Amino acid sequence: MLDTASLIILIVGGAAVLASYFWVFRSEGASYLSPANPYWLGYSNGTIQALVLLQVLAVVGFFLFVVPWVVISPPEGGLGARKGALPATLALFLAAATLWAPAMKEAVKTRSRAHSNTWKGVGAGALFVCAIASILFVAMAAEEDSPRWYVLLGTILFAGTTVLGDGVAYPARMLTRDIREV
Repeated sequence: MLDTASLIILIVGGAAVLASYFWVFRSEGASYLSPANPYWLGYSNGTIQALVLLQVLAVVGFFLFVVPWVVISPPEGGLGARKGALPATLALFLAAATLWAPAMKEAVKTRSRAHSNTWKGVGAGALFVCAIASILFVAMAAEEDSPRWYVLLGTILFAGTTVLGDGVAYPARMLTRDIREV
């Protein structure tokens, strides 16, 4: 049973996320995987590789829960079964994810420390919202009347990166450093 509202949000929101990332990362002289890329905040090559591996697992996890919920059968039972819960959580996640890249670009590219700090706050806030939405996805998967193992696994793979990596580790590093390219 196709969840049309979630599908529309997924297509529009996913396109917005991809467009915002493309806009930000295409302007960089350094490769996405390079420690010279300012959005890695000075992480070593090994740390970047580990984080990219987690990002890949998160993408796999995302598809493990989103495709079944949107195309096959939405969550049955618990929070996810409430009218509008899944599309609202998807919209919240995708809107915040779309905001992160432009906020970080502003934080890195500005000459003003105060301006950078404001945009770092916006970027960290966007990542915190993504983390909260990710936790809600895990709850939706666990609360189903008959939890699907692959859906639960997908939400956990996804949340491992979006909560701990993006919602905790990245903001901790970002908020405690001057990340401007001056």
